[in-house]
Amino acid sequence: MSYLFFSSKIASYLVKKAKLNNEKEEVLAYAIEVLSLNLINIGMALLIGYMLGVIPGTIICLIIVTIIRTFAGGAHSNSPWRCAVITSLVFPVMALLAQELVHFDSNILDIFLGVAIITGFVTVFVLAPVDSPNAPIVSDNRRIRLKKLSLLSVIIICAIAVFIRYSIPNKMEILLCIGFAVLWSSFILTNTGHIFFKAIDCLKILKRREV
Repeated sequence: MSYLFFSSKIASYLVKKAKLNNEKEEVLAYAIEVLSLNLINIGMALLIGYMLGVIPGTIICLIIVTIIRTFAGGAHSNSPWRCAVITSLVFPVMALLAQELVHFDSNILDIFLGVAIITGFVTVFVLAPVDSPNAPIVSDNRRIRLKKLSLLSVIIICAIAVFIRYSIPNKMEILLCIGFAVLWSSFILTNTGHIFFKAIDCLKILKRREV
């Protein structure tokens, strides 16, 4: 079963060239597929970010969410193409919102950022890590380690935000991007986030292609 027409072909070619066991072909195909789909997601997000004139903010949102999600996990679509659509829209939209809201009163923006960071920390502390049915976390030690790393990632992001706020002037747009990214990372950890993705999956568009 494959999402991309070329992953199995490339894996088969590499297995033959390297004279590996056939069992390695499926592993290679999966790795190629994951890497390719992630690159597609990022590329689409950056393209839309470029079209909207918010490339820097889009990159910041991508980095923040990737860092937290790597350790905390979260809800996702069962179709990589639906996931690509969501990714390509959510991150540029967050960056665009940050650009539009930057002119608000700084005190209000500080409150927003503080609420976002606190929400992120509490959500990660209570819920993380959130695993996938396709890749469950069966080891208690690994679960504890991922929770610690999730909390550490939010703490580091908070420290960076505080440093930017009080050391670098006129960077409120960056801080808003950080705040939106932390809130999105928190949202996909919650039951509401899972319901959102299930609702997207129920649309039955961009369905999995079997080969």
